[in-house]
Amino acid sequence: MEEKNDIFDHLRAGKTPVPDASYFADLAKSVIDSQKNVRIIPLYKRPIVWIGAIAALIVASFLIVNLSSSSLNNSDPILALNDVSSNEISNYINENIDDFDLDLITDALNDQAIDEMSFIDDSTSIQPKKTPEHSSATKISFDDINAADILDYLKEQGIEAEDIDDDESFI
Repeated sequence: MEEKNDIFDHLRAGKTPVPDASYFADLAKSVIDSQKNVRIIPLYKRPIVWIGAIAALIVASFLIVNLSSSSLNNSDPILALNDVSSNEISNYINENIDDFDLDLITDALNDQAIDEMSFIDDSTSIQPKKTPEHSSATKISFDDINAADILDYLKEQGIEAEDIDDDESFI
């Protein structure tokens, strides 16, 4: 019969050399002696810490100044309109009058603002009412418009009278 060979049969317990107690006492003494000569510099006295702190303060102050000034400029669009002249606004409105939504404009205007406006001869511009001594603006009156004028206007605009339903509004 065969004998079973096991790997543990070949291993033998060996004796590990262990230093004596005097070695550990001498080791402790030498470590303590080597630490007595080390100069300890506190963190706040190191130059790299001061340079880093100054750089961080400069960056933080720069960000705070830029963010606060940009938030003030962008916070109120009404204040930004003070930089635009009245002529520029008037020219923009006259050039882009077809792009405006009349419903939004009429919702934004109150009755008093509408009463203070009067229409002048040019149908695309609206001017504030002038004082009585400067009353060159004419008020619009629909009393002198007749059906023939309306039909002529529709013909000029290319709208056929037969195409108009009673419930459609061309305002």
